Amino acid sequence: MDAVISRISQLMKVHKMTANRLCEELGIYRGAVTEWKSGKVKPSAEILVGISRIFDTSLDWLLTGEDKKAIPNNLTENEKNYWNI
Repeated sequence: MDAVISRISQLMKVHKMTANRLCEELGIYRGAVTEWKSGKVKPSAEILVGISRIFDTSLDWLLTGEDKKAIPNNLTENEKNYWNI
């Protein structure tokens, strides 16, 4: 799985968001996340910006995995442990 898709999956897991809900919030078709995970398509730049806004994280972190300070501030202790903060 692509690293960007892996980070999106991490965000979804931490925020307990389903693929259907993410697609709904982004205004895209319901199967998009499944297609990203399978490698059939990649999310567009516009979609990545939307994802970073929905999860309140930086686009830098989403694309590179760097910039840990961009991980949301309102995490519980369990979520902080998940992110290794």
